[in-house]
Amino acid sequence: MSTRSVRHCFAMVAALVVGLVANNAAVAQQPVGPAEWQFSLTPYFWAAGLSGTAATSNPHIPSQNIQVGFGELLSEVDAIPYMGAAQLCRGRFCLAADLMVLSTKTSFATRNVLFRGGMSEMTELSATILGFYRVLVAEDQWLDLGAGVRPWDTTSRLTFHPGLLPGFSKSFSVSWADPLIAVRYHLDLDERFGLTGYADIGGFGVASRITWQVFGTLDYRATDWLVLSAGYRHLQTDHTAIGIRTNLGQSGPILAATFRF
Repeated sequence: MSTRSVRHCFAMVAALVVGLVANNAAVAQQPVGPAEWQFSLTPYFWAAGLSGTAATSNPHIPSQNIQVGFGELLSEVDAIPYMGAAQLCRGRFCLAADLMVLSTKTSFATRNVLFRGGMSEMTELSATILGFYRVLVAEDQWLDLGAGVRPWDTTSRLTFHPGLLPGFSKSFSVSWADPLIAVRYHLDLDERFGLTGYADIGGFGVASRITWQVFGTLDYRATDWLVLSAGYRHLQTDHTAIGIRTNLGQSGPILAATFRF
């Protein structure tokens, strides 16, 4: 999806939001959220594969296509990944945070006698931190608008095993943060089941050229304090660092459990 197409979609969403708010002014007089502070914690599992391109500014070096399935990625995981979200709400306002930490390790061949292969280790941390305001509430649905930031931190270490030359290791790290705007919507289907949709867009050339994310889930309210969810999620980021431009997407099914306190 091009940058123009993504922005066009968000413009359509914004127009829809304005229409909904205008047509539901009377409904907005109803209670819109908990009168007291309410906290929720959501551990989740995202079986995401990786796809995209990587290119340098050197015209003599062709861009590289990247296709890594979830199974391949899982085989290189070096530690138990952390995936979780938390939210604090009161009235119309919510503060939400989502954090993912993934560490991978893989060996590689050098195809010469100077070194006897090597090892690549990488730890990637990404987070999404947003403040939301509930602009629409009805008996069976609600709509939030939000703004915030998506920070990234990637640390890599390359180790070359000794061959004719002595071995060595080199480490480097890259960090940045992208501003975001976001929208999320929930619809109750009945007393137990519901649908939730979320979308954000950001970067705007501040750090990344663009970053955007969408996901949708089918939710099941098992109890007043536990909601189980299943759906699909996609996260896309176009960013340039250390002379390499990467346009990468992560996509896959997601399972989550939300505990309300």
